Formats: sequence, C-alpha cells, structure tokens
Amino acid sequence: MATPVVRIIMPAYNAARYIEPAVRSIQAQSLPDWELVVVDDGSTDNTVEIVQRVKDPRIRVIRQANAGPEAARQRGLVGCEAEFVARMDADDLMTPNRLQTQVDFLRRHPDVGAVGGQIMFLSEDGARSGFPSCWPLDHEHIVARFLAMDCGLCNATLTCRRTVQEKVPPTPQGGPGADVGFVLGLGRVAPLANLPEVVHYVRIHDSSIQSSPNWEARVMRKTFAVECARAAIENRPAPEWPAFEAAWRRRGFLRRLNDRREARLARLVRASHWHILNRRGALRGRLFMLMAAALGPDRVVARLLRKARLACARN
Repeated sequence: MATPVVRIIMPAYNAARYIEPAVRSIQAQSLPDWELVVVDDGSTDNTVEIVQRVKDPRIRVIRQANAGPEAARQRGLVGCEAEFVARMDADDLMTPNRLQTQVDFLRRHPDVGAVGGQIMFLSEDGARSGFPSCWPLDHEHIVARFLAMDCGLCNATLTCRRTVQEKVPPTPQGGPGADVGFVLGLGRVAPLANLPEVVHYVRIHDSSIQSSPNWEARVMRKTFAVECARAAIENRPAPEWPAFEAAWRRRGFLRRLNDRREARLARLVRASHWHILNRRGALRGRLFMLMAAALGPDRVVARLLRKARLACARN
C-alpha cells in the first residue's frame, strides 16, 4: 500500500455514541489519499467494534490502556511516513474539504508548520450548529492569544507537517491542558496559521461540559504551557513541572481568584453553547453567556476585533 498524503490520528475513549459519524465525515473527504489511525484509549464500551464495522482498508485500530488523549496521539504517530498529520476527535465532524484545503495551504506556504481553521459548535444530535469561530489567522496573533491565556486555535482542527510535529516533545505534565502545550510547542518549531473558513464541527454534549476537564486543573496546565512558551521567547530556562506545580499550590489569594475566574469563564462559555444548541434552556444559555461576558469583558472586546479582522479576510 502506497504511503498516504495524510495520517489522521483519532484518540477514542468510550466514544461509541459519536464515533461512527466522525469516521464517516473522514470517508467523505474530497482528498481521498489518507489513512485513519483510531487509538482506543482503554474504552469500556463498544467503540472498537463500531469502528471495525466500517469496512475501509484505510482505517485501522490500535488499542492501549487508558493514558489520556495526548498519549494516544503520540501512539498514533508511531511509524508514520505520511507527509502530513491531521488531528481529529472521536465526537466531532470534519467538513468535506478540510483535508484538501489544509494540504493545499501548507503546500503553498512551505514556511508554515501547521494549519487549523474555524469551527462551529454542533448539537448532540448533529441537527443544529452555532456561529463560526473567529480565531486569528496569522502566527503572531495566534500565539499572542495563548500567551494572554485565551485561545488562538482549536487543537482538533490542526493538520501538521509530520517533520514538524516529530520535533515537538510530549508535554511533561499530560492531562487536561496538554493540548495547549502541544500547540505552543509546535509554534516554537515553525509558524502556525488558521484558515478563515470553517473546517470542523465540535460537538457539544453533556460529558464535554461535566466530565474531566477538571477546569481548574486545565488552567494550571495551560498556565504551565504558557510559562514554557514565554521562557523560550525570552531565552531563559523553561520551568520544571514539579517545581511549577509546587509553586502553583502556594500561589497567593489574588492569583487564585484570577485562576478560578479563568476556569469559571471557560465552563460558562461551554455550558452556554450546550444549553442553546441542545435546546436545554435557551434563556439559561444566554444567561451563562452574559455571566461569562461579565467575568471577562476583555475577551468580549478581543472577540469582536477578531470577528472584524476575519470578516475583512473573507471579503
């Protein structure tokens, strides 16, 4: 079998409810030259059986004991010879032209190491979607958003050059927030970019609100990733995870208050989308969004400015 252009790596943990539509969205890609590696991360449901029912020689399954999504992605990269590596979550959907558009972009821009794109949130049943995101398009603004403890792109939308991704070491802290460390690590190897068009649908369901994103643990790991990136920019040694974690536990009252604000803000935004898209109470969803705006007015202003820049780029 010839080496495919793109390897798609999909970690899956108890994803039986949504994984088949995710796989079907990959099969519907306008770029047919791909392989999909589903890394089952110790599922206790019938995730593997559902994938195996999809008869496609381009799809294979690897099983491992539960170690988390970043470890699963590292496992999926083993033995990869494809020119590009795409990320995909087991409960999301790709737009039909995602891979072709991203591969074309990377070939037109040989200096760029990885490209994402805009997302739309999707309801549990896939029947309703929200408004498009407004992630910044260029490397400078993407990294600036992360350094400001905001978000500059959606990890699940990334398609990377394999040679670039292989230079990014696994994040030492693992767990929730490790995706931020991966993105900022990529950005230290080569420039990042986002496409102005929607390439990915992120499904919002109850477990994406209530389950493990332990939101405060995510803020701690995200802060660690940001501190490592700042250290690289300032040409100083990066912090070690054990020392950082110990200092985090001793941080002052005002810092704790701000970190709780960050955690609460992230959860309010997700909960707002969940209530509105899944028709679990539009009024409550809008109330959560107003609460998020009150907690982070700076984020609201930044989002409006990004929307304006993105509208100009699309025109």
